[in-house]
Amino acid sequence: MTLAHHIFERYDIHNPSIQERRNSDYVSDIERWEKSKRLCFNASHYRNLFGLNRLQGLIWESYSLNKPKTQIMRHLYTFPESGMLDVFSQLHEGKKLTLTLEGYRCEVVAHSKKWLSFRGWLDMFFVTLILRDHFSHLLVLIGLPDHIISKPYSSGKMNGFNLAFAELCKGMFNPYADMSKLKDKVIEASAHYYVEWEEQKEYVNHLYLPLVELICVVHGAERVSSYQRSLFQALQAHKAYYDNEDRSHETDAMLALCITGITAYAYDRFGLVPELETDYMPLWLVKGEFPTYEDAFPEIKSLPKPIRSDFEFTAENLPRTQPESRRIYEAALKWAKEERELPPLCDVIGRDIESELVNKNIIGEIFIDVLGDDWVLTLYSMEPSLIQDPQAWLALMKIRWQEFIAQLSQDAITNVKFIECD
Repeated sequence: MTLAHHIFERYDIHNPSIQERRNSDYVSDIERWEKSKRLCFNASHYRNLFGLNRLQGLIWESYSLNKPKTQIMRHLYTFPESGMLDVFSQLHEGKKLTLTLEGYRCEVVAHSKKWLSFRGWLDMFFVTLILRDHFSHLLVLIGLPDHIISKPYSSGKMNGFNLAFAELCKGMFNPYADMSKLKDKVIEASAHYYVEWEEQKEYVNHLYLPLVELICVVHGAERVSSYQRSLFQALQAHKAYYDNEDRSHETDAMLALCITGITAYAYDRFGLVPELETDYMPLWLVKGEFPTYEDAFPEIKSLPKPIRSDFEFTAENLPRTQPESRRIYEAALKWAKEERELPPLCDVIGRDIESELVNKNIIGEIFIDVLGDDWVLTLYSMEPSLIQDPQAWLALMKIRWQEFIAQLSQDAITNVKFIECD
């Protein structure tokens, strides 16, 4: 049994000229993603990358362009990994934490103004099932507070349907959950007075309720006899909702990620194998027959190993007489405040120093003092900082520190070193 994808029925996307343009657009999208990642990920205040919709578009483009599975899986692995950056930032607002993305790590002060949508939570939940919880996100997603799973209305009221649906999804992993009662609560909450907008009513009735039915069939006593029919109906409803001029190109339309996640779960837990073939739900994803994270990102093996370390910059043989020594000290404070590759300067000694406002690429705190009888200007970390590429950073800092000190004294001797690292 097959179900044709509406995109292939509506458009001749395999036409050579169209294929060439789509390939060109896809390459441009990848370049934009890489640029966004470089600009936004290695910063002391994490800035949001592409939205989940954009990443979902990359998944579909790579799949429909018949790219290798390793390329498709790069986007699919990145989908929850990127989406969870905002989740962790909301959970740990104002606190220091380490985030990872495509093999890179950065240490940030959690700060996110981007709310996770309920659809975003739902997609990440089921993509996590497709990926067999590779990142160990499942317990985090299940344990999120309601206000993160579903953003409250401006009145402060919560969306009852979203929360009821989320409880049903969580029940899949609760051996004591009464799935029938949870389903009843979802159905009750889907009544029109619980749903704010006309568009949402249609969305709920045509997309979410078929998912609810499929989940409950998978957990029901009649799963063997009812599963294939319920799966086909859910996919038909998905196609019917998106098969029109207004919605046909929406990224949510292309791959039915939620349905694919449910079928992957049903395959792993109950041995249920879909008898239906469709591009909405690639069977190799359902069966887990895809490249590992390491295969999808082979470059990770050659990435430098980050370290968390203290460091020390020193400058000897500097003028010791006033007011020259004071001028050097204040110049060092200004330089430290404006150097992007250093953590922020301790506010106690830097608050009165006028400087340009810069976004720091390393978090932590540094201090500058004059140590010893020989008047050694010393800049040092007050706590270990995460250094992504230690050797490259050390080489760069030696050059920049030496060039700065040389402006103050040609006789100075400079050094930069790590004090300790794990």
